[in-house]
Amino acid sequence: MDGPETTQKRSGLASRSPKRCSLSSGSRPPSLPVPQHPPHKTTEGTTVPRSVRLPERDQVTSDPPEYDDIPEMAALRQTVSALEVKMPPPKAKARLFASAIPEVPEQRRQETALDRAMNPGRTQPRIANKTYIIRCGPFVKIGMAVDVETRFRTLLASNPFDLEMVAILPGGRAVERALHLRFAAYKHRDEWFREEGELAAWIAGGCQEAGG
Repeated sequence: MDGPETTQKRSGLASRSPKRCSLSSGSRPPSLPVPQHPPHKTTEGTTVPRSVRLPERDQVTSDPPEYDDIPEMAALRQTVSALEVKMPPPKAKARLFASAIPEVPEQRRQETALDRAMNPGRTQPRIANKTYIIRCGPFVKIGMAVDVETRFRTLLASNPFDLEMVAILPGGRAVERALHLRFAAYKHRDEWFREEGELAAWIAGGCQEAGG
């Protein structure tokens, strides 16, 4: 049996217990307020919600900037456009590049031999080689080339000293060999000879009687 004090404590605990509220079947819970965002106005004047469209400053464009407002960039753009107009098409550039390459005698001989093998019944024109005399200080060079002018330009580009074209003689390897044997006493090295004695007199006389 519980005494009066125990009964009083139980009644006090019961009074302090949380109260439960029950909703009837027809009642609804209170609704929370929904935050409202100000609408966004487009450049056309149409008002659309911000949840539908991003602001214009957040939009990303894939077009590169023009920089036409910078004078230097505008001038550079005009220069590039002018150069693109003046540049020849690819085929024309290839022809210009091929014409600028000097012809090599060995390449000419190989092409001639190949053409002769592929066309045995066709006669090939004979390559007209020439012998040249070039002066460089106290020395002269006795050499042979198909294109003497191109050979002279090549020597000018690779030689730090002044060169002078003394004479161009008809005939190729045979004439060159005959002159090398004739003036062997004045040979310095390779195709270079000292301009002395009989060789100097022969050059002063106009390089006559080359031989070969």
